[in-house]
Amino acid sequence: MVKGFCILILSCLCFSFEAISQPKKKDNTIIISQAVSYQKIKSILFSRGYILEPSADSSLISTQERDLGREAVALKISILREDSITYLKGLIKSNISVSLGGFKGESGFSPIYFGGMKGSGLRLAWEELEAIGNLLTDISLKYLRQ
Repeated sequence: MVKGFCILILSCLCFSFEAISQPKKKDNTIIISQAVSYQKIKSILFSRGYILEPSADSSLISTQERDLGREAVALKISILREDSITYLKGLIKSNISVSLGGFKGESGFSPIYFGGMKGSGLRLAWEELEAIGNLLTDISLKYLRQ
């Protein structure tokens, strides 16, 4: 009887932790635990101003870079569809270039992760990725550091 009660309590605790999943520092992947149609993904990305890469197919969808307009950052999104799971990742690049002594330097793309100060380019990019995830599903998002 006590053993059964403990198993019930533990299973309820595990369920509640999954249901209120929150990102941890340095998480860089958003997971949707259900299949999302290719058409829905294309539609949401288009409505948010993204253009798909010509090489995008129905299982791996990548966007061209899009300027967020705030904090002078550009964002690229990659979405992987596998069976009943959809993964979202992104890359961020600063649109600021530096010119020193005739040499012009620009930053390259780096992975988006949950971090940075509120209002920073990194946090804005993460919030955009999370907003797209929330538009793709009505279930709770999960987060992972890969």
